[in-house]
Amino acid sequence: MALDLDRAVNNGFLVASDLANLGRNYFLIKDYREALDSFNKAYEIDRHLHNPTGVAFDLEGISLAQTQNGSYRKAARTMLEASGVQMGLGRTEAAKKDIAFAQSILGHLQGIDPVRVNEVLSHWFEAE
Repeated sequence: MALDLDRAVNNGFLVASDLANLGRNYFLIKDYREALDSFNKAYEIDRHLHNPTGVAFDLEGISLAQTQNGSYRKAARTMLEASGVQMGLGRTEAAKKDIAFAQSILGHLQGIDPVRVNEVLSHWFEAE
């Protein structure tokens, strides 16, 4: 209903927010396919609107849904992208949490040494 109303008044920011909230709700009820679909739609709108706050949230949601769907490499890559957006917004703590999540995903994959990933990523925070 809210999504339809926001679409009717052509408010892209609210449509993206509605879709991201739908994604979050689908995730909470464990409908990861629908969550991923909603987060992807929100991401496309936020990206088009140059809304980095929305993009960061959408990417985090996409990554969480990808993890639950078993797409671990994609999920890690997506979460690292989210961390970059968070850093650009000056949200260092959020970026660190995103990186830690990506590292935990990578730790589950065979052949990838999470210590090496940590070494590569640690330089992001040396300037602080």
